[in-house]
Amino acid sequence: MVRRARQALVAHGTDESRRRRRYGHVAGVLFVVAALATLPAELYFDHSSRWAIYATTLVAVCSGLICLVLPWERLPSFSLHVIPIVAGLEVSAVIQATDPAGGVLFVLVAVFAAYAFASRAQIAAQLTLIGLFLFAPLLYDPGAHSSTIHHALLEFPTIVLVAGLVAYLHERAEAQEETLRRFAGEAIDIAAGMAGDPETAEGGARAERSSAAAPPRPSGLS
Repeated sequence: MVRRARQALVAHGTDESRRRRRYGHVAGVLFVVAALATLPAELYFDHSSRWAIYATTLVAVCSGLICLVLPWERLPSFSLHVIPIVAGLEVSAVIQATDPAGGVLFVLVAVFAAYAFASRAQIAAQLTLIGLFLFAPLLYDPGAHSSTIHHALLEFPTIVLVAGLVAYLHERAEAQEETLRRFAGEAIDIAAGMAGDPETAEGGARAERSSAAAPPRPSGLS
C-alpha cells in the first residue's frame, strides 16, 4: 500500500498530459463564455452586423466544443499555443463586426495564456500578440483610427494587469501544491520506514530529491 501511495504521488506531479487536458478544457469553457458575452451586443447594431455577430458566436461555440472533446493527452505540447491564435482571430472578427470595444474579450485570451503557459517569455509573447490584434484595425479600417487607438490604449494595460495577476496566483498555487507533495512524500517515507520497507523509503527520497532539483516556475512577468 505504501508503494502504491508513492507511485500515485509521483504520477500526480509528473503527468503533463493530464495538465494539458485540463488546460484544453479551460480553453473550451472560455470560448463558450466569450461567445455568450457577444450575444447582447447584437441589440445595438443593424441587421447585417447582427448576422456577423451570430456567425462569430457560432464559430466561438464550435471552437469551445472542439476544445472540450479533443484528446489533449495525445496531442503534442505545442498544440496549446494554437488556442490563443485562434481566439485572437475570432475576437478580431468580433471587433470588425461591431466596434473596437469588443477588444475587451482579449482579457479571456490573456487569462488562458497566463494560466496555461509556465514560461514568462511565452506569456509575454502571447501578450504581444494580443497587442498586435488590438491595433490591427488600423490596417484595414482607417475610419476607426481614433477609436481603435483609444480602446487599445485603454484595454491593453488592463489585459496585461489581469494576465500578471493570474500568472502570480497560478505560481503561488503550484508552489503550495509542490509543498504539499513534499510533505506527503515525507509522510510516506515515514510510513515506509515504520512498515520496514527501506526500498520504498529510499525510492521516496530519490523522488523527493528529483522534485527539489526541478526548476521552479518563474514568478510574475518581466
